[in-house]
Amino acid sequence: MKEYFSHDYDALTDRNGRKMKRKLGMVGIGIYWELVQFLHKEEDHTILIDELADLAYQLKVDEDVLRSLVFDFELFNFDEEKIWINRVLKNLAERNRKREINKKNGMRGGRPREEQNPVGLRKDTETLPKKTKVKEKEKESKIKENNNKLNSSVCVAENFAGNSHTDFSDDLENEISWEKKKFGEFVRLDFREEQDLRKRCEFDEELFAEIIEELNLAIGSASPEVVKAKYSNHFFAFQRFLRAKKDRQQNSAKNWEDAEKKRQAERMKKEKAYRKELAEAEKAKQKSREKMRSP
Repeated sequence: MKEYFSHDYDALTDRNGRKMKRKLGMVGIGIYWELVQFLHKEEDHTILIDELADLAYQLKVDEDVLRSLVFDFELFNFDEEKIWINRVLKNLAERNRKREINKKNGMRGGRPREEQNPVGLRKDTETLPKKTKVKEKEKESKIKENNNKLNSSVCVAENFAGNSHTDFSDDLENEISWEKKKFGEFVRLDFREEQDLRKRCEFDEELFAEIIEELNLAIGSASPEVVKAKYSNHFFAFQRFLRAKKDRQQNSAKNWEDAEKKRQAERMKKEKAYRKELAEAEKAKQKSREKMRSP
């Protein structure tokens, strides 16, 4: 079966897209979609920066134009080694999610996830399949177990409330801190991990949410082997993504300065060549006038 990805009809209509089209025109648009296709086909959905020269040769475009498209218009994400696009990762995560749903529906004979009860049947456990009954019993036992733990903690706290030398707040805090909280579709962090990562983000909520979104996209678009190898610990994975983002910001500023210096050097070179041409033309005119004056 042929693979495909969604192509929004309003793609490249934002500020960065308009800026790119104004500077690079249809050449930039063509290169952009070639890179998008390439990212979808790659196994890890990234392109090594060292391969940009070979990629420019393969696409038969100028390497400076390709690098300008990647680094100058904020259309791509990049670090020191590779480039990628978050939208591509989101497309792949959505595709994998739909495949998983279709796979589960196929195993159930094509039935939808939430079945409606046929007319005349009661909604009780007697009409449910055996597997559903087992799951319901397991869920009920877990709820009872959690309630028993909570009641036990409350009783202990009440019994020792009057004892000034006994403090169970640390034990309760430890129990709470190890409960995993859901961030997005895949990322799980406990209380202490969340607080530590927010501190590393300098309590910047936008930065924290952005890293969570990137991590969810990466996990959703990766194969089970890659998830097990790279994303088994979401706390450390978040730190890697945060370091990479800070490095990208520093490199982006440095790349912009380097590109500006390069453009300024090219302008000075062209201006120098233009002045040289004017001087040579003036000399030629002077010689011609002197030749005309001489008898």
